[in-house]
Amino acid sequence: MSRNNLKIREKKDGDNIIEVDIWPVEFENCETTLDMSVRTLFDICNEFKERGFAVSSDAVTHNYHAWLRDEKSGFKDEENDTFVFTPCGCNPLRFTASHLTGSDWEKTYSA
Repeated sequence: MSRNNLKIREKKDGDNIIEVDIWPVEFENCETTLDMSVRTLFDICNEFKERGFAVSSDAVTHNYHAWLRDEKSGFKDEENDTFVFTPCGCNPLRFTASHLTGSDWEKTYSA
């Protein structure tokens, strides 16, 4: 699925969406010289929201800046019951959202 220059993949368990991946298509690796626009940030958060994940702009911004430094990153948002993971910057920029399950993200997404 693709929308607003975003590539989107849903992982389901039956009818329930348990994880969502969103790739802004123009960010192939951290060598990209593009800045993320406010519109792209809004679109990412909105796509997550439409799928039942209350991902904050703080989470997306935090992980985006880590990606630019070629670091993988996780943002645990207990208030919104979400976890957002982003791989390191040698990979295309991707935001993966899931609901908090009580497991440690570093164990879940170890390299």
